[in-house]
Amino acid sequence: MKNLKFMFVGLLILVSACDDSFDPKSEFREQYVLSAVVQGNTKGLNIGVNAYLTKLYDVDGTNPYTNPDDPSIEGALVQILHRNNVYDMIMEKLPGQNERYNSDQIVYSTSFQSPRPGEDVGIRAVLADGTTLSSTIQLPRSLHFELNYPYVRGYTSNIDMSSFGSALTYRWKGSLEELYFPTLTLIYQQKIDGSWVTKRRDIPREILEDGTEVFPEYIYDYEMGFDYSAIDQIVESLGEGLADKSEIKLGSLFFKLTSLERNLANYYSSTNGFLDSYSIRLDEEVYTNISGGLGIFGAALSFEFDLAFDPSYTVSYGYSF
Repeated sequence: MKNLKFMFVGLLILVSACDDSFDPKSEFREQYVLSAVVQGNTKGLNIGVNAYLTKLYDVDGTNPYTNPDDPSIEGALVQILHRNNVYDMIMEKLPGQNERYNSDQIVYSTSFQSPRPGEDVGIRAVLADGTTLSSTIQLPRSLHFELNYPYVRGYTSNIDMSSFGSALTYRWKGSLEELYFPTLTLIYQQKIDGSWVTKRRDIPREILEDGTEVFPEYIYDYEMGFDYSAIDQIVESLGEGLADKSEIKLGSLFFKLTSLERNLANYYSSTNGFLDSYSIRLDEEVYTNISGGLGIFGAALSFEFDLAFDPSYTVSYGYSF
């Protein structure tokens, strides 16, 4: 997953009956919807958080698009709670960003220092009518990676694959309740007009016989492997068409694992169908963890592992070291 971006705008619709034998519409009850995701980092850097506040609405008939009124809520007091600190979220109107209603997008925003792995963070919204919505979550705990081979001098595929396997494999001690998004990126430099320019190339976990590149998706497992043959093909392709392959410098293999804590993992599962034997599927109702209303408050945390290249591996392709 190249970019983990979450925007939740609550739009839950109750429609009218079609006939006497099937009634998809229940009694309408006004409820509010609060949604926000904390995208933390392990470096303690400041992060920005956006929250979206809206309400359920009813329509005549079965077409939800007959509703002309944006259900977003303005003027609420929305706050992030972390380490005994309270951060007020400022309401903004993003011009023309709400395509559904051809209007401004209402968003509540603030910034604060990223919570550490395993820390709690809360959210609270108090509406003008006194209604209070709230939730508290815990960020994913720290993850530490192990490799299938020591790579003392850096990455190389020149190893005993009968003993260590045919893939560069990352392993970690995870949690059954969390969902993971792994990516591997080749960072390198190319000399262009006399200057070294840093570039990136995503690495697939495998390359099929027809040349199709297969990239990782979400997993509940605690390991991810990238075929040596796939890595080698990508590395070799960097020098294609170059008369002087020394104009390429290999930097590192950058592994990034984004972990979704259990609430966000459950929400993702409920809106994306079955993932595997551990997934949670709620067909009748989207997952919610908001007290006093509906919505999702979740967190994602990314962990990184940088692996340099073995000099002999780099030289074997004719690249600079």
